[in-house]
Amino acid sequence: MHFPSYQPALRSFSLFVIFVAAAYFSGDLLTHTSTQTLSKSSQVLHYGLQCAVWLSGAFFCNALFNLIFWDRMFAALFGDNQVPRLLKNVTGILIFAIAITGIIGVVFQKPITGIWATSGVVGIVLGLALQSMIRDIFVGLAVNIDKPYGIGDTITVHTTSLNKGTGARGLVLEINWRTTKLLTSDANILYIPNSVIGTSALTNHSAPSTSSESELDFMLAFTVEPARAKRILLGAALAIAREQGPVLLTPSPKVRIAGTEPGGVVYRIIFMTTQAHGTAKDLMLTSVLEHMHQAGLSLAYPQQDLYLADMPQRNVEGASAEDRTQLLQRVDIFAPLQVDELQFLADTGIQHLLKKGEVVFTYGDSSNEQDYSMFVLMEGLLHASIEQDDQTLRVGQIIPGEVFGEMSLLTGVARSATVIPATDVAIIEITQKAMAELLQRRPALMNNLSEIMAARKLHNEQASEISSDTLQADTRSSIATQLFDSMKNLFGRIGSQTN
Repeated sequence: MHFPSYQPALRSFSLFVIFVAAAYFSGDLLTHTSTQTLSKSSQVLHYGLQCAVWLSGAFFCNALFNLIFWDRMFAALFGDNQVPRLLKNVTGILIFAIAITGIIGVVFQKPITGIWATSGVVGIVLGLALQSMIRDIFVGLAVNIDKPYGIGDTITVHTTSLNKGTGARGLVLEINWRTTKLLTSDANILYIPNSVIGTSALTNHSAPSTSSESELDFMLAFTVEPARAKRILLGAALAIAREQGPVLLTPSPKVRIAGTEPGGVVYRIIFMTTQAHGTAKDLMLTSVLEHMHQAGLSLAYPQQDLYLADMPQRNVEGASAEDRTQLLQRVDIFAPLQVDELQFLADTGIQHLLKKGEVVFTYGDSSNEQDYSMFVLMEGLLHASIEQDDQTLRVGQIIPGEVFGEMSLLTGVARSATVIPATDVAIIEITQKAMAELLQRRPALMNNLSEIMAARKLHNEQASEISSDTLQADTRSSIATQLFDSMKNLFGRIGSQTN
C-alpha cells in the first residue's frame, strides 16, 4: 500500500509560519529609522513579506490539498497508488491563481475587476486561437478522472484518421497534457492527441485483467470438418502457451468459428498475451502453420473447380492409406523407409481419435512383446509426464508429426512417460508385429533406425539437462550400437515366435 509523504506539507507550513512571524515583528524593528532609504526599504520589505505570506500560504494549501485529497481520498476511492501529475498541476495552478489575485487586490490594493475583465477578453482570444490545445488538455483531465484507461493498459482507438481507418493500437506509456503516448506492436512510439481520443470509440484490452486479449483468424476450406479444424488450431495454440507469456496459458486459448466467407470457414483463435503482442502473434502464426502442414492442410484461397469427374480431395485427411502414407513421409524416424515400406505401415497402421484426457499409455507400463506399439501424432497436442515424489511432473509435449513410444516398441523397455491428450487428438498406431515384418523384409533398416534413435536420445537428454557419467562417456555411435543389439535381440525372438 502506498503511504503519502508528509514532508512537503511540513516544509510549506514551516515556511508559512516563518514569513508570518517576520511580517508581524517587522513593524517594531523598522519604526526606529526615519531615513528615506530605510523608509523605501521598509516599504519594499513590507510588500515582499505580504507577497511571501500569500505565496507561502498558497504553497501550503496546495501541499495540504494534495496530501488530503489526491494522495489519500482520491487514491482510496479509485485504488491508484500514484495520482497523475496532470491533476495535481491543475489544482496547483488554480490555488496560485487565487493567491496572485489576492496579492493584487489586498497587498497592492488594486482593483481586480478590471483585471478579471481584461483577462476574460484575453482568455476568449486565446481560447479561440488555442481551442484544439485546450480540448486536448480537458480530455486529458477527463481521462485521468474517469479512468477509461491507464498507464500499462493496451488500448485501440477506433478512428478513420489513424492507420488507414483500422484504428491505433498500443501499450499506454504516458498521458500528458496534450497527447497520449502508445508503444505499438512494431516497437514504435505513437502520439495521439487527447482530443482525438475524446471523440473516438476506444477499446481497453487490459480491462479488467492486466493481460490483453488478442485474436487471429484463419480460413479453412468447407471440406474440413469443424471438429478437426478446432482440434488442430487449439493444439497449435496450446503448444506455445506458457505461464509467463508471451502467449499465456491461463486463461487457456480458445477456438471459435467466426463466420463463413465465399472461400471457406473463418476460425478465430482467442488468446491472452503479455505486452509483447508482436512476438505473441508471430509465435501463434508459426505454430498454426506448422500444425496445419503436419496435418496436411492448407489455408483456403480463391479456387475454381472444373467438374469433369468426381471432385478431387484437396486436403490430406488421414482417412485412407494413401493419405496416411503422405503423413508418415513427414516423420523424421521414417526417413530411411522406401515408398513401399511406408505404404505397408500406412496399410497396417490403425487410426485412433482420442478425447482430451484419455490416457495413451502410462509411465512404467510393460506388456507382452507383441503388444507394444508406437504412435504418430497427426492432429492436436499431447502432454508427456512422469511420477516423481508422488507428484505428476510434465516433462514435455508432443506436436503433430512427432513419433512417440518408439523406444518401447523397438527395444522392449517399459514406457518412460505417461502420455495424455491435451486436446482431442488423431494418432496412428504402428504395431510391433508390423514393424517386425518390415525389419524381416529389410534387416538393414535396424542400422538406420538405431542411428536415428541414438540421435533422438542424445537430443532428449540434453534438452532435459540430464547428465551422468555413463551418458557423458557414451558417444552417438556406442548408443546406436547398444540400440541395434537390443533391436536385433528383440525382433529376432519375435520373428522366431511368428514363424
